[in-house]
Amino acid sequence: MVKNVPLAYKNKGFRAFNLLVTLGIGSLGLLLSQTSAEGAVHSSAMN
Repeated sequence: MVKNVPLAYKNKGFRAFNLLVTLGIGSLGLLLSQTSAEGAVHSSAMN
């Protein structure tokens, strides 16, 4: 188990984690933009 964790994390695990994080941030951004337009304007202005 322990020896397989680093390899899985570097390969499939790392990609899956990045995908989940990207989807999570995207969904949070959509929720924030739908909930408060003012907050979306400020966040987009910062970017």
